[in-house]
Amino acid sequence: MLYREEFDQPGLGFAFLIEFQRQGFAKESSKAILHHFAEVKNILAFTHPENNGSMFLFESLSFVFISTIEVVDKKKEQSSSFFELAR
Repeated sequence: MLYREEFDQPGLGFAFLIEFQRQGFAKESSKAILHHFAEVKNILAFTHPENNGSMFLFESLSFVFISTIEVVDKKKEQSSSFFELAR
């Protein structure tokens, strides 16, 4: 869980080395984090628009795609697919 100063809600994020991708680690750890933060009503998630695996994962965790937005990360602007989980 992380907080970005430009958003009011916390965000769910993850990054895995290639050799650890597509083994269920992101889903398992995300479910545990969401369970731990069950009292948080709105949670955001962002991913690169071409990262189909992460987008599928967010949707499987009941996140809803909101839009594609431009986000400044480390002083560079990039497109991100923006999801929200409202409980």
